[in-house]
Parts: sequence; C-alpha cells; structure tokens
Amino acid sequence: MNTGIRSDAVTNGKFRFRNILIAAVMLVSISIQGIYLGYSTFKFEELKKRIMEQNINIAHQIMLDNVKNALDEADALFLFVQGNNITSYADACLNLRDEDVAADMLSDMEPQCAKADVKSNIVTGFL
Repeated sequence: MNTGIRSDAVTNGKFRFRNILIAAVMLVSISIQGIYLGYSTFKFEELKKRIMEQNINIAHQIMLDNVKNALDEADALFLFVQGNNITSYADACLNLRDEDVAADMLSDMEPQCAKADVKSNIVTGFL
C-alpha cells in the first residue's frame, strides 16, 4: 500500500513538473512573439517615416523645380521685352487710345518683372 501512495506522489510530481514546464515554454514563447511583434512594429514605423520623408523631399524638389522654371520663364520674357524694345512698341500702339493708361500699365509691369528677377536669383542661390 505504501508503494501505491508513493506512486501517486511521484505521478503528481511528474504532472506538476510537466505543467510547470508547459507554462514556462508558453511564457517564453509568448515573450519571444511579443518581442518579435514589437520589433516588427518598430521597423514598420521607421520604414513608414523614411518613405514619408522621401515623398516630402521629392514633392519639395518638384515644387522648387516648378518655381525655378516659372521664374526662368519670367526672366526670359522680361529679357525678351527689354531686348526687343516691345515697351515702346506697346506705347506706340496704345497711344491711339490713351497714352496715360498705357504708360501706367507699362510702368506697373517693370517692377513686377524686376521682382521676378530678384526672386529667380534667390531661388537659384537657394538651389
């Protein structure tokens, strides 16, 4: 009879050890999965941030290129107007209607062209 009791104690000890071992393995497994998921989430956020920064840099560069192209075209137009003396031609054509209005319109255009030239130089210097 003592052997039966002893056998039950040994059996209970084996079950207890097995249950503790299963719990420990599950705990280690869950811990490893949690670490892996945390690391994967961290890498995903880092990748997302890097892609966002690249997209912002590309959009910024495209915007700067568009501004530079527009200012270059404004400079070319200003130089064309200045070089071909179109302002005097416009004065002559508009002189038939109202000389003062034409002079005011042309005088308003020159500072704007000068501003475009300054802005173009600033953008060129920035790039």
